[in-house]
Amino acid sequence: MYSRFVLLSLCLTFGIVQDFRKLTKGRNETVSFKGEELTIEVDNSMGVIDDLTICFGASPESSYQPCPLGFARFTLTIGANDKTRFTINRQGQFVTGSSWLKIRGSIKFNNYGTLNIMVVQLPDAKTIVTLPNAEIFVPKKSEDEKTVEKKSKGATIGTSRIKAKTNAGIQPPG
Repeated sequence: MYSRFVLLSLCLTFGIVQDFRKLTKGRNETVSFKGEELTIEVDNSMGVIDDLTICFGASPESSYQPCPLGFARFTLTIGANDKTRFTINRQGQFVTGSSWLKIRGSIKFNNYGTLNIMVVQLPDAKTIVTLPNAEIFVPKKSEDEKTVEKKSKGATIGTSRIKAKTNAGIQPPG
């Protein structure tokens, strides 16, 4: 049991991407996805009718309130007790069924095909927004970070990252 936990922790710590499903209001996430479309699911089955506003990375000068500077804005009224599914293609266009939805501004993808996304308004506190085919992008760690592992009887006790610097003869603990 403990070895499974250690293995999972190491995979999440050292992996390039982590599994990602649920968006949190007010938190910018950089996500990656395979294929040509990102799926966005909105579950408002326990909520009231109101607007959903999602912000997407755009050019630095883009300004569409309530999104932060540098984000395009998508707003849609979501019905009470409703579940909705959207897709966005790699050209930055929303598609749901056969109708095209409008977005204020132009979505811009980052290097490696990643996308910045942030929910700024939910119809209800109980509304859940998920990205079933997305993964959170975690950049590779820099070369000046060292990984130190302490071992006891073949089991890993802890893992930490240390930036070792020596100033005026002072050595880092260890």
